[in-house]
Amino acid sequence: MTIPALTDIELLVHGHSCLDVYVKHADTPVNDWQHRIQAMTINGGGMAANAAVAASRLGVSTGFSGRLGIDPFSQFQIDEFHQNGVNTELVVQQDYIPSLFLALNHSDGQSEYSWYHTPHVSKVCDALTCQPSLILLDGESFDVAIALIGTARERNIPVILDACYLSDRRLALIPKVDMVIASHDFVREYMQSEDWHAGLRQLTQHCAKTIITLDNEGCIWHWQGEEGSMGCWPMDCVDGLGAGDAFHGAFCTGLLRRYTFHDNLRFASAAGALCCAREGARAGLPDMPTLTRFMASHPEPNITSI
Repeated sequence: MTIPALTDIELLVHGHSCLDVYVKHADTPVNDWQHRIQAMTINGGGMAANAAVAASRLGVSTGFSGRLGIDPFSQFQIDEFHQNGVNTELVVQQDYIPSLFLALNHSDGQSEYSWYHTPHVSKVCDALTCQPSLILLDGESFDVAIALIGTARERNIPVILDACYLSDRRLALIPKVDMVIASHDFVREYMQSEDWHAGLRQLTQHCAKTIITLDNEGCIWHWQGEEGSMGCWPMDCVDGLGAGDAFHGAFCTGLLRRYTFHDNLRFASAAGALCCAREGARAGLPDMPTLTRFMASHPEPNITSI
């Protein structure tokens, strides 16, 4: 894929990139277990990084901003960004151990996830040296997020927050952004309950455009005075890893292509469903022809006003 010039970027995604190692084996683990790996996949990962790749595969000129090391694992991630047409000129590379995400898939269908995330250091690029039409943040680098939001305000660039996991810093960002897409994990921790609608009401006191994604239950939202819910596209889920990232990247695509809100919800949800059809976070991220064919050949989920 062609990498866009920095001056041509439509979507800037800032946040976390890591190395995903996906391991599949046939044995059920016990104490002090050893086993033969059946399959292993290594690719770039991370919420923001996956969303950037998702949008680029759907035809959006995309740039990624974040922090990586100067080691081979970081270069692997840079190369994969470039293979997927993502500009990385705003990535800061320094003496830094990159984050690692390990997924173990057991024969009984259960998965275990482990990750190593280097403590935050604020030496990442906070200079908005491009003019994107939209910015997506994951809230990992709070100081940089604040700087980018301030510059975006001056330039009338809308900002979306991916509220995947709860943290005090992400909560502090919610009133400062234009749109929030929150996961059910975020809302469960935030509300200490699974009352999604109460969580939606609470979040919309701070951001009037809020979506809560609910995995195979679809999503609910409050958007410009409208509240509603939508189910999911039909899909036999192989692996749900990365589905939320696919949703975020596709939703940004729909905003940039000026889809209606309801059409964009269906579009983004279809991207998330297709991501679930393959193992690993990136293998199932669709391109536009694949996504269009899927939507045309499956019954679309119903949208209900609340």
